[in-house]
Amino acid sequence: MMVECWRNVKPVSVVGGAVFLEDCTDSSCSVPEWGSVDRSEWFVDSHGVKNAAYYWKLIVRSAVGSGDTEDHIAFWMPNHESAKASAIDDYVVSVEELEANLAK
Repeated sequence: MMVECWRNVKPVSVVGGAVFLEDCTDSSCSVPEWGSVDRSEWFVDSHGVKNAAYYWKLIVRSAVGSGDTEDHIAFWMPNHESAKASAIDDYVVSVEELEANLAK
């Protein structure tokens, strides 16, 4: 909904992706919401794909005029049933935090 509202005013760019545990080289990359269960291989037998641990999204609203500023919002969301739209504020992160999470 946010993208639809922002794009009515200024140009919007949206990028995002999935993060898999094997992409991570840092031991802090666990998914606390998964508890002691590794969900990364839930769909390997049935679908031939691994299950992402996290999803991320960056929304940027461009500056379009003199004195205008660029706006942005970033999200880092666990791939878990507890990640609901009603809790979206829990998943807002700074761009710096998103970059740090992706660099792990």
